[in-house]
Amino acid sequence: MGAIYAALNMLMDTPARYRPMRSSLTLGAILIYMMNALTYRPAEGQAETELTETCCWNLYLNDMDSDIIESDEDSDPVPVLLDHGLYFISGVTLQQGVALRMGGGDSISMGSIARLYTIGHEQDFNIRFNVNTWHGNPQERNKSRIQNRRKIPVDIRHIVDDEALKAQDWTLAEQGIAMMPLPQEAGPDITTPDVHQMDEDQDGQEGIDDVIARIWRQFPYDLFENAPNRRSNREPSHLLMSRQEREEATISIFKQTDLRSIFSRAVVKVLTPKEWENLQFKRFFPSKGFVPPTRFQNFPFMRYFQEWNSLMERLSVEDAKIVRGLIWKEFKTFQWLPLTDTDRAWNTKKVTGPQWMHLPSDDKKPAVRIALNQTLVQDANRVQIFVPSSDEEESEMDIE
Repeated sequence: MGAIYAALNMLMDTPARYRPMRSSLTLGAILIYMMNALTYRPAEGQAETELTETCCWNLYLNDMDSDIIESDEDSDPVPVLLDHGLYFISGVTLQQGVALRMGGGDSISMGSIARLYTIGHEQDFNIRFNVNTWHGNPQERNKSRIQNRRKIPVDIRHIVDDEALKAQDWTLAEQGIAMMPLPQEAGPDITTPDVHQMDEDQDGQEGIDDVIARIWRQFPYDLFENAPNRRSNREPSHLLMSRQEREEATISIFKQTDLRSIFSRAVVKVLTPKEWENLQFKRFFPSKGFVPPTRFQNFPFMRYFQEWNSLMERLSVEDAKIVRGLIWKEFKTFQWLPLTDTDRAWNTKKVTGPQWMHLPSDDKKPAVRIALNQTLVQDANRVQIFVPSSDEEESEMDIE
């Protein structure tokens, strides 16, 4: 068990860019398999069968001189602890001193990896690792509250058609900007590259413009899916949007100040152009090399944010500046967004001061903070919210 824990700790310390290597994921899977087998019983699914057959009793180059391959027995050797799910894993390699993986680059199919790690796409690994969750008691939860505490944000590809995620132009590709390939298995134990896997990875890789288009489509969905709820779980969310409306939202929703379908209460602040760039843009789309603060809310649960940072790491310094400049060009056209804080995307703390406008004006209770882009919106009175009538029948009303 000590060896298993030591190997798992080394995997946890592996740089993020190496984690998607299939041989590294395979090693992680067999280690967890053995721990679960010792605690409960060996799993017997198809993916687990492929896993054990791939990882166990392999002979690598440095094993060939060992006496273990010579036997006077008529039958093949049987591992003593086979029935208990504990195996001897030979040839484990520390590639470039940082990435622990299976010897010889051995790996199971992507289908089995997806099954064992319960992911839908390889990008899920950027989010899956190091995300903590909280599970509330659902007994008295208000049904209209947003389930904004989840392990992995839903991939927008599961919600909209593929055509909606395709780039309308190829601005970046035409400039020759492309993502650097992820590290592949390499070392003296790799005798024959997995050409089939390399071709499969190359064919399935998204173009840079399609990645940007998908991030933009994911952006509003992630924001609204992580919108704050009121303090009591008997109360609804601060957000009025239905699940379908959240799924159908595009970035065009940020280009107008009619928020009657989104909020019934809000606190509004107009940001200068400098604040819009140095606060809002910097937090929503950080530059290459971003290091998150110790406390970090909302953003770790946003797929767009994880994929954006993954994209930045796969671009050169110069290309990352060009891509971020293109994002900024679109970001400047937004009239409003949630007013971010250093550690969160949404904030509902009480505010005071003349720079804030409460909507409705007589409501001083905590509400979501909304930032307005001063370049496009100088007067906060332009914002419209949904206000119920005094007899509690819902009606629409402009805030003048």
